[in-house]
Amino acid sequence: MKVLNSITKFFVSVILMTSLLLMFDIYHLFWWVENKLVDKFVLHFILSDNADVDYITDILKTNFKNLEFKEISFITKQQVYDEVKQKDELAVVLNVLKQNPFSDVIRIRIKNYSKKEFENLLSVTSSIPYVKQSLFDYNVKSYLDRIKELEPLIKSGCKIVLFVIILVIIFSFLNIKNLKINLFLTLLFSVLYVFVVLINRKFVNLITATEIVKFDLLSVVLFVIFYLFCVFPNLGVE
Repeated sequence: MKVLNSITKFFVSVILMTSLLLMFDIYHLFWWVENKLVDKFVLHFILSDNADVDYITDILKTNFKNLEFKEISFITKQQVYDEVKQKDELAVVLNVLKQNPFSDVIRIRIKNYSKKEFENLLSVTSSIPYVKQSLFDYNVKSYLDRIKELEPLIKSGCKIVLFVIILVIIFSFLNIKNLKINLFLTLLFSVLYVFVVLINRKFVNLITATEIVKFDLLSVVLFVIFYLFCVFPNLGVE
């Protein structure tokens, strides 16, 4: 009966380990998706003829300090024409027109996204007489808005889970004299845990094609906390 109880607790530890690592992965993938969307998010301001580009650039740099700009670049209508003409399906249309239908453009890429700041950016720039129109991918914006809505919930959930885990670990340490650790199962779980953590890191980094799971100080501390949470409550035999 005691052996069966120990084996049951071992598998409970494995389930807890899997759940915690899954939560860890979801958290990192959440931020990875957001960063990928921000990288794809490009805003174009269509300018009127003889627009004062320096005036518009100064407004962007001074009025929106909470938005970090990755790029603010001026593109002439000839550059837009040459870029579009490289696409075969559009080149035919341009050849029929025999003139440049485009306008000069200011292209913006951002480092971080804030719904409030971005909509403020659109509001301010729409009042600039030199800006005829703002163009961006509304689908990407809607995805980013949803992510920002979920962000506080995910952060709060992770903090609550981590708080509970730490409380359990502290309680386990305070009662460690009353626990009899099964050394064989503890060692077996320890080897399994290290193996799964390494494989999990390699798998997540592989599917994202980037090193989003790193063995930095914070990640190592979290992995140790997860390990202790799985070991102390579930491998002890009273």
